[in-house]
Amino acid sequence: MADADTSRTGPLQELERALGYVFRDPALLRTALVHPTFAYENPSEAAEDNERLEFLGDAVFSLTVAKTLQSWPDRLPEGEMTRIRALLVSERTQAALARRIGLGALLRFGRGEEGTGGRDRVSNLSNALEAVLGAVFLDGGFEAAEAVVLRLYGDRIAGAVRDRHALDAKSRLLEIVQAGTVRRKASFRIVREEGPAHARRYAAEALVDGAVVGAGEGASKQEAEQEAASAAVAALAAGNGAAQAEPDRML
Repeated sequence: MADADTSRTGPLQELERALGYVFRDPALLRTALVHPTFAYENPSEAAEDNERLEFLGDAVFSLTVAKTLQSWPDRLPEGEMTRIRALLVSERTQAALARRIGLGALLRFGRGEEGTGGRDRVSNLSNALEAVLGAVFLDGGFEAAEAVVLRLYGDRIAGAVRDRHALDAKSRLLEIVQAGTVRRKASFRIVREEGPAHARRYAAEALVDGAVVGAGEGASKQEAEQEAASAAVAALAAGNGAAQAEPDRML
């Protein structure tokens, strides 16, 4: 893995410093920042979008987290590792990290996506982060990509292991609604499915006594429900259980 060159300046070099990695082929990093809408509207400027790099980075990210949890000194049970990994590779968690390193400001969008808030959309930020990791993998190999993940995510992984008994948002929501003297009921529903079969997207709502208290999105029904539950827990904790939470703003 190359060390960041502090003599270089510019937005991409700032990103490299945040990653702790300097690209041998900067074109890979530039491609990782191209949203499909930009490539579609500007084929002369961007021959390729970041979807292929995203596909690769998703695998790199998941493998790095799994490898780290597998080698954890506490010898975590398989079920706990699966649950922690699901949280750590969720879109919301990845989007929070992408915001922390200023990734949204560097993305290139088409006019429509730009005009509808795409620069801060959870799915766009998560996908871009995975694309950047995919670019690091192609440029420097797995060890380089793993080092970037651990540089950016090491504290988050350690925190997730430490707080693992409170990580399941659906279980936490159930505990909250059943804690009072009045019996309440938590439930979930899938309200939207979209996208092709290989990249399906789901939107879910968390309800307490039939009222929506949280909303979330994800690449699977389970992930969408966990995101909705997480938003509901935050809303209830804030004393705003009657209001529907905006999934892209609950981080």
